[in-house]
Amino acid sequence: MSVTADIRCRMAQYWRVAAMLFCLVPALTPAAEDAQTLLTIRQEGSVLGIFSLATLEAAGAIAVTVEDDSGQLSDYTGVPIWKLLESVGVALGKSVRGERLAEFVIVRAADGYRVLFSLAETDPLFRERSLLLCYRKNGGPLPAKEGPLRVVAVDEKRHARWVRQVTALELGRVDEPR
Repeated sequence: MSVTADIRCRMAQYWRVAAMLFCLVPALTPAAEDAQTLLTIRQEGSVLGIFSLATLEAAGAIAVTVEDDSGQLSDYTGVPIWKLLESVGVALGKSVRGERLAEFVIVRAADGYRVLFSLAETDPLFRERSLLLCYRKNGGPLPAKEGPLRVVAVDEKRHARWVRQVTALELGRVDEPR
């Protein structure tokens, strides 16, 4: 395949994904940046999306009951991270293979805490239970020490990657030196 044909093929693929997202996920249209901004998604310094609480709530909630940090059963409500990534144009599913398995998502918190998930860990084709970006606990807003946003990794025994006070998701890629 020539370089020009390869570029055309990739551009067509990106446009198909964008068109699908526009039609299928209208509730996840990023908000304009303002005082209501809770989450920013970035890649290589560029802002891909900005989300308010209203935008996240309109995205279609998932509720889970899990044991929280204190050992109590709690109900968390949130949006799967994969939905947020797809809403800003990140291709998931069968396209996550080969070199794409070196892509990752860093979750950043207000206090500087950060954790890493591989892109595959966010993808429902790789993981049975979703990583959730939660905005409610036990029917109300998250407590101040946890929120307004928190990552809940339902199937993890330790809560070290259950990031509190999430402010950003940053996409990256591990590149080997050549």
